[in-house]
This record gives sequence, structure tokens and C-alpha cells, in this order.
Amino acid sequence: MIVLASGLFLPLFNEPSIVHLALAPLPLEFLMGAWIAIALQGASRFNNLPSLLGAGALMLIGAAYFNLASHNLQGGAAEWLRVALVGLPAAAIVFILASFDVTRSVALSPIFRWAGDRSYSLYLVHWPVVVGTSWIARQYLGVNVSSAAAFIVVGLGVSLGLSALMYRYIERPSHQLAKAVSQRIHARPTGN
Repeated sequence: MIVLASGLFLPLFNEPSIVHLALAPLPLEFLMGAWIAIALQGASRFNNLPSLLGAGALMLIGAAYFNLASHNLQGGAAEWLRVALVGLPAAAIVFILASFDVTRSVALSPIFRWAGDRSYSLYLVHWPVVVGTSWIARQYLGVNVSSAAAFIVVGLGVSLGLSALMYRYIERPSHQLAKAVSQRIHARPTGN
């Protein structure tokens, strides 16, 4: 939180560096997700359709306002505004959806199960793929990718492919290793 707060006062947002990522407000959205997970473990529930529709409307209004206002903002102010106008309502939508009764088993399509299993890997690879493919398109193809449908298709395909590889060779083995280590730690007899 100290690092995030310091981002309000340090003029480093125009630098495409690790410092930019460390001081950007984007981790606040991750913290919102962690808060939702913690809140749902307790008795906190807020699961009615009007609140879901209201949060959705707030997000659409916030996104529209952000789209209009962000062009005139300097430095990292646009990123902070995005978190406030879009991130908070998005967190409310996730909280409301997660609050609905999920105790019944739900039959998921294999496609949704596949995507859900790889969602964290997809989250990690999508931004480098977007940046990399847009750079390649500009440098070597002379294409402006701001509105190209081909860029979206290629970026999505590369992101899905990389996330599948990352899930198979990094994420799943890491989970198996963590589970094995945890089982060994818990199986160890305590010495008195």
C-alpha cells in the first residue's frame, strides 16, 4: 500500500518500466479481488439482480466518462481515474456474481472449464502479447493496429496459445509441487 500511495507523488508514470508497474494503481484491482475472496468466506452476500444491474450501469457510465476525460489527464492520473470509474464497479459486479448461491453443482462446458483453468496464465501473458504484437506490426509491417481486427485475432490466438503452454509447463507443475511440499510439511511429526 505504501508503494501504491507513493505512486501518487512520484512523476514516473510516463516511463514504460518496472517502476511504472510497481507504482501504478493496477495492483489495487488485484487487492479488490483478494478482498472479495475474503469477504465471501464470511457471511457477506449482496446478491440481487437490481444491484447487479446498477453496478453494470455504473461501470458503463464510468467507462464512458473515463474515455472522454482521460485524454486531458497528465501522468498517472488517467490510470487512477480508470481504477476509480471502472475498477470499483467491476469489483462490485464480481462480488455480486460471486455472492449468488453456488453451492449447487453447475455443469460447465468443456470450453469454459479449459478457459477457467488457464485464466491466470492468460492474465499474465495477455499484456506482453498485446505490446509485442503491436510493436512487431508497426516495426515490420508498417501497420497501425489501433483498430485492426487481424491484430485482435492474432493477439487472442497468441495469448491463448501461450497461456495453454504456461499452464501446462509452469502453472500446473507449480501447483503439484506446492501440494506435495504442503503434504510433507503437514505429515511431519511434531517434536516435543
